[in-house]
Amino acid sequence: MLQPWQAYHGLTYESKWKEEINQSWEEYTVIWAKENPGQPLIKTRFEFMNAFMKEKFEAETLEMKERVEEYHREMVAKSPTENNRAFQG
Repeated sequence: MLQPWQAYHGLTYESKWKEEINQSWEEYTVIWAKENPGQPLIKTRFEFMNAFMKEKFEAETLEMKERVEEYHREMVAKSPTENNRAFQG
């Protein structure tokens, strides 16, 4: 089952955060390279994006968090049940 911030990601990534995450990631990698020459990044883009989404979700309004909860319930309702999974494989 999705964590609330993961449901928030599913609901808002494409429409609200994708460009900002891409820009922030680019800035992070440039700064990292300047400050840590020759060292690998300590975060992957996936980890960076997850931290970004968690932070943005925590700062959201109660209204948006309620909308996310509704989206989350819809996703759970659409997921296959244990009995259905047995027949899929």
